[in-house]
Amino acid sequence: MSMPAEHMTRAPTVADLLRGYAEAPRIPVQGIASDSRLLREGFLFLAVQGMSSHGLNFLEQAKQAGVCAVAWDASTGSEPADIGVPMIAVDGLAEKLGEIANRFFGRPSEHLDVIGVTGTNGKTTVAWMIAQAGELLDERCAYLGTLGYGVGAVEGAEGMTTPAAIELNGRLADFVDQGAKHAAIEVSSHALSQGRVDGVRFDSALFTNLTRDHLDYHGDMREYFESKARLFLECGPRNRIINLDSEYGDQLAARCGKDVVTVSTHFDRVANGRSHVFVRSIVATDRGSDIRFVSSWGDGRFTLQLPGEFNVANAVLVLALLLKKGVPLATACDVMSQVSAPPGRMQRVAKDGPAVFVDYAHTPVALEVALRALRAHCRGRLWVVFGCGGDRDVGKRPQMGKAAEHFADHVVITNDNPRSEEADAIIDDIVTGLAHPERATVIEDRAAAIAWTIERAADTDIILVAGKGHEDYQETRGKRVPFSDCAVARKALAVKGGAR
Repeated sequence: MSMPAEHMTRAPTVADLLRGYAEAPRIPVQGIASDSRLLREGFLFLAVQGMSSHGLNFLEQAKQAGVCAVAWDASTGSEPADIGVPMIAVDGLAEKLGEIANRFFGRPSEHLDVIGVTGTNGKTTVAWMIAQAGELLDERCAYLGTLGYGVGAVEGAEGMTTPAAIELNGRLADFVDQGAKHAAIEVSSHALSQGRVDGVRFDSALFTNLTRDHLDYHGDMREYFESKARLFLECGPRNRIINLDSEYGDQLAARCGKDVVTVSTHFDRVANGRSHVFVRSIVATDRGSDIRFVSSWGDGRFTLQLPGEFNVANAVLVLALLLKKGVPLATACDVMSQVSAPPGRMQRVAKDGPAVFVDYAHTPVALEVALRALRAHCRGRLWVVFGCGGDRDVGKRPQMGKAAEHFADHVVITNDNPRSEEADAIIDDIVTGLAHPERATVIEDRAAAIAWTIERAADTDIILVAGKGHEDYQETRGKRVPFSDCAVARKALAVKGGAR
């Protein structure tokens, strides 16, 4: 769904927006939308094929809204009815929405250093760290992604990881208006394959990793990888920074050639003549991790306030970006020592009682790396409470169960967001991945599962509540109800503390 987009300066004309695509009249345009529900007087309606219907089915709503013109996708729709405004046929209009939105908002990405972060896991943490780093360097940096959007304060964590083209360009224009110099945005594989970032000029692109996810959409890992690779090979970023700690990172770096910065948590990586940041050592501390590294800009050290090797991998990507963009080594290390975890990403719930961490880990690899990270800090038993989302990749469910069983001492399986599926059927799918299902505990109610686990955990234990992270709702049978893993865990910890 696109947001209503109203131009804040000189109104462009229909001809301006469709230049090179179709002959069009010079009628001023006050806003653009591809969703008929968002149309207003003076808007240009961009009628394209949606998930279930074509925009041309909503011409009456467009007429009632008072649109100034309709551009319709001639490659997917038939000749529309006359509603008394210019009707402009545009072949492949859906693929041109990004550039049209870019034109309407005055090419906002040309007034920002837009930093795109892609990969299966770590996008949110990396983008969040970049935004924090910018602020610490007195360079206003916006954030846009899973947690919402904003410059400084973040709001609106309800939409897609990467918004549709019209909304995305509108947000970028807002960032410019708020004085931002940089914008760190999460770029999903769906956004890349659907052209949501078309027309955005990227200053930098960062690749975290690639593991199984979204195969219900992409079909296989190769197609999934090719979608991610578009950010580096087709979007023209000036700086390309790639984590080599997966086979796909190696493949992507090879396709990018020498003009790329490579990072790794392994010191024995070969730079192959490329600029690099390689980690020499990682020491787990009470605060997080003490990191020593070598790089093309010199050797250094910083203390990261987040646990786990995977967060080290996230951090060195950000460090490499800072160094590539000219931040002095000592300054960059000082900045990296100050960044913190975003909400719902290895977030410690409270200081007292068993250590409870809430994390968004919702893939087999993400769950594994989260548990391995916490194991390094665990003096007692390691518990995990998790489920899997409904209407999503079914194949990963037994893999999630396998990872949980292998890396945790106690496994508690519960609901995530069942959506339209039956919760017990999702749980059954998870259980098939267990070698010893009798050792796991199944508690369908997520709040009850979290409370049950906290009640039985010792103060020396660590509990990972995985899958939902920052989300403040639970979706069942199409209905969302308020639900926060952090809030539920805090309440259970308070009850446990009061019972002593």
